[in-house]
Amino acid sequence: MNLTGNERVLDFGCGGGGCAKIIARTLWPQGYVTCVDTSKYWLNKAKKRLCKFSNVGFLFADVSRLGIPEGFYDVVSIHFVLHDIERPKRSETVKILADKLKEGGRLVIKERIGKKHGMQAEEIEKLAKLAHLRREWRQIGKSLYHGPFYKGCFVK
Repeated sequence: MNLTGNERVLDFGCGGGGCAKIIARTLWPQGYVTCVDTSKYWLNKAKKRLCKFSNVGFLFADVSRLGIPEGFYDVVSIHFVLHDIERPKRSETVKILADKLKEGGRLVIKERIGKKHGMQAEEIEKLAKLAHLRREWRQIGKSLYHGPFYKGCFVK
């Protein structure tokens, strides 16, 4: 994510807080990470994992009801979440998240692109383009645990 340490980061679909922990360490002590999830179970797991960090906040909410002003975040992170959103809601979700970014802010996506579980790289890039984001870079790879994946950074 190329964080400098003083950014505000939104971790969308934070799950158990694995990525948020790495982000919080990187941002300590000046930056801040907001963990968002629609699952109380996973948000509670994240709270337990991140209880020692004072630079982390938690929101249990649907993205359309976050109550966060537009242009608030430097970075939005989406890590293996977008493919789980119903296809008709994906575009609106990415648009809302893009709106939360400051001008010049970055949306960083890592997503499965497997045929059985995931989405196509072209769809990810189309969603970003529809949200008026410009692709800065992308990587297609494969991991033993997750299989084929897409990783990309888009700029507002």
